[in-house]
Amino acid sequence: GAGGTAGSVGPSAPITNLATLILNRSDSNGLPNVIRGSGALVKNGPGIVGVAGANAFSGPVVVNAGKIRIANAGALGSSNNNVTVNSGAQIDFGGVAQVGTHQRYNYFIAGYGPDGRGAVVNNGNTVSTSSGLSNVTLTADAAIGTFGFDGEGGRIDIGLGYGQIDGGGNRLVKLGPGRLSIRVTNTINLAELAVSNGLVYAENANFTLGTNAIVYSGASLGMFAGAGQFRTNSTVVRLEGGSLTGGGQTVNVNSNVWTGPILVNQPSVLHAGIINGNADHLLMHNLVGSSLLSAVGNNARRFELHTNNDATFSGPWSINSGGVIRTVSDGTLGTGAITNIGTIEWSSTNAYTFAQSLTAPFGFGTFRQMTNASSAGAVTFNGPVAQNFIGVQNGDNGRPMTFGSTATVQAGNLSVGLTPAPGSGRVNISAGASLNVGNFFLGDQSGMTGVVVQAGGTVTITNQFRVAHWPNTVSTYTLDNGSITSTLDPLANPSGGAEQNGGFYVGIDGVGIFTQNGGTVTTPNLVMDNRATSVLGTETNTYNLNGGTLTLGRWGIQSPVTTYQINLGNGTLGASVNWTSVLRMTLTAVPGVTVNPGANTISLNGPLSGGGLIKDGPGGLMLNGFNTFTTDLNVYNGTLGGNGSATAYTLIEALATLAPGVQAGAAGVFTVSNNTLAVAGTLLMEVSRSGAVITNDRVRNFGSVLAVGGPL
Repeated sequence: GAGGTAGSVGPSAPITNLATLILNRSDSNGLPNVIRGSGALVKNGPGIVGVAGANAFSGPVVVNAGKIRIANAGALGSSNNNVTVNSGAQIDFGGVAQVGTHQRYNYFIAGYGPDGRGAVVNNGNTVSTSSGLSNVTLTADAAIGTFGFDGEGGRIDIGLGYGQIDGGGNRLVKLGPGRLSIRVTNTINLAELAVSNGLVYAENANFTLGTNAIVYSGASLGMFAGAGQFRTNSTVVRLEGGSLTGGGQTVNVNSNVWTGPILVNQPSVLHAGIINGNADHLLMHNLVGSSLLSAVGNNARRFELHTNNDATFSGPWSINSGGVIRTVSDGTLGTGAITNIGTIEWSSTNAYTFAQSLTAPFGFGTFRQMTNASSAGAVTFNGPVAQNFIGVQNGDNGRPMTFGSTATVQAGNLSVGLTPAPGSGRVNISAGASLNVGNFFLGDQSGMTGVVVQAGGTVTITNQFRVAHWPNTVSTYTLDNGSITSTLDPLANPSGGAEQNGGFYVGIDGVGIFTQNGGTVTTPNLVMDNRATSVLGTETNTYNLNGGTLTLGRWGIQSPVTTYQINLGNGTLGASVNWTSVLRMTLTAVPGVTVNPGANTISLNGPLSGGGLIKDGPGGLMLNGFNTFTTDLNVYNGTLGGNGSATAYTLIEALATLAPGVQAGAAGVFTVSNNTLAVAGTLLMEVSRSGAVITNDRVRNFGSVLAVGGPL
């Protein structure tokens, strides 16, 4: 042709070309002939030529204008020919694979094609490993486009464990919604890789994405690692609304390593699943910027942050369901607010304070402190925290999770001490902190210890509280000040059998120790050792009331077994309603524990031993056990009753009443043996007659003094 619509080489006869065969028509036409020889094939003119012959020529292919559409696997020759696509021209693979070892063509490309879709395009099905692109040299800025309609969008691969990209100091642009896989062994002189649409990823070799890449909205840049491999690139990545992603072979856990900085210039995404979701992603350099960064998960694969980003990244985070962000080494998320409905695994080695918010809608989000045994890694929260699950696995007391004085926490579950290693965990709760927790569990996996020290603040538990949930562990909770309030009253008796919602358990399968040195504990129940006999060495399930106030509801203090220890020191035992306990208790202080039920009645039917006891408040204290405590029993206010006994000096003060028995109309006997009973208040004795039978309350005093100075 001569630039018009005429010109032909015949319908099917082979062509032997020893010089130059020029195709120059303005319309669309086909070239079915087989071409042989060493001559060049040149495309001029704006038309489209479908080259359909199984060609065996060895000369170069030059496309100066218009398009060549591949219609045969050997269309461009069979000698690894040189293929030049000049600016404004285009080669379209059309979904035709070029599979032979002699179809590893050396492309020299420039421009964006006559339609702006690329100098090299694929408008058909994926050709992937058989695109024929082997060595690609840019003679000017150039684009490659993938516009197919199959699952990979007409994917094109450059190289296959061979080949090179030479950018010539120019810019390579990826266009179209499909995929472009860079599988060469080397990339040099590439000024920038710009991903405008679709996906570009590096495979087969490291450091093949060039030195600079820009990823626009709707586009993705990634890597693909083989089984057990680490695929690495040092590219400086600018996210202008696009995604950073990766994948790997499904037979193994693979990792993609980014050693260059990631610049977040527009709201952008870390996406674990665009390729196939089977690789972890290690970000070894800083995040830089202030725009929103979202994390999208797939197949439990994570993005690891290995550097402290506080000075470089202030953008907010949105971690979506399934998204996993792990901090490693000195890694942090920066200073922006965090919305996490996925998972954050905190494994940084340095102590860190969250001043920003970490929040999620109700019922979403997991934060795990997973500091390994050789690192510091303490975590402090000073801002708002709202997560469905907070797990503490910080190894020992040197790496606690601390809720600071300005922390406000909403957590569906707070679990202290769980697998995997280091497992055991410690939490500190500071004065001023406010925690609202559904389930608060210590020692939440076998052999994993949970330790909590509350210096102050408020803890509200809306479902269950467990100290030493799992076996083979001793877990401890120490309350020095502040408050713990359990708000849910169990519908059934929480002692024995399956744990009840609303249960306040010290010891289930493990050994739990709760030490109250101050503050207030308010709960409808206290259950000691709920499931089985739990003793580890000399430790058994223990509640130590050394100070502060323990206020119980209708279920009182219970245990289905005998492996427990209740030590009542200088604190106060209170009641929100009447309650009863049949458990033994040890009075460990002088002058002793104060029992102040308010306007209610507390009935202690088990034996009391040890030190002293003080009764205060207008309500009643019923002692119905055989009590052996020897220090004073001082009743300052209210009523002392019951059918039990005391061996201590017993003083009923002027505002108090001694009323033997447990209810009106039933004769009661209260016994004081081997000590003085001094009644300065009221001695209330009921006398009743039924026919000739007279019954009455009695006060028995053996071996000592009965002194009554008040009203009878």
